[in-house]
Amino acid sequence: ATHRAVVRACQSVSRGRAWFSTANGAVESLGRGRLELILGPMFAGKTSALLKRIRDEEKKGRSILVVKSAKDTRYATDSVVSHDGDSRKCLAVSLLCDLPEAYLQGVDVVAVDEGQFFPDLLHYCELFADDGRTVIVAGLDGDFRRKRFGQVVDLTPLADTVVKLNSACAVCGSPAPFTARTVEETGQTLIGGAESYLPMCRRHYLEHGLGSVSSSEEADEEIRNKTLSAANK
Repeated sequence: ATHRAVVRACQSVSRGRAWFSTANGAVESLGRGRLELILGPMFAGKTSALLKRIRDEEKKGRSILVVKSAKDTRYATDSVVSHDGDSRKCLAVSLLCDLPEAYLQGVDVVAVDEGQFFPDLLHYCELFADDGRTVIVAGLDGDFRRKRFGQVVDLTPLADTVVKLNSACAVCGSPAPFTARTVEETGQTLIGGAESYLPMCRRHYLEHGLGSVSSSEEADEEIRNKTLSAANK
């Protein structure tokens, strides 16, 4: 009777959860999932932190599906790769709804890199976590204008844990929560690395024109070299 009451209560929430129709499975997995967010600017070590969490879960004997956006082709098309070269094979898709059902069978953990690029991130991360899986998402919480980027921030009210990482300011070395763009491109999405972006503290972000850096090529090159050096440490 208690189980039926729990399932009825869940079904009364209009979320379109087909898995609630299986009473025993729903009750067994209810409340066991987790949603973990790893946020920050570029060069903050988000992917490295994600890969560490993946290894931690593997040590527990858990089955893991690693996913990244097909838009991210910077280092490899079939791997999640950090700036320091750490990597892990993954499935690259444009939408989380494109994940084949067969890949999700028996999966305990879904790890998502570059979460800001998935337009259906909110729905599927909530679905996976409520279905009893551990979901770990790494992504940018803001763009180069310090505006909301994708649905990453929308996951915050649903998350069990939120880790906000900083990089090191490319100008002064102090904690850098923001990402500045160094090329003349105004669209929100521009795939790139140190050739297009720099991490900055609040002061230098504001001094350099609210995320649009305008300086000499030599100064840009020096800053980029510092950024790459810091990222590889």
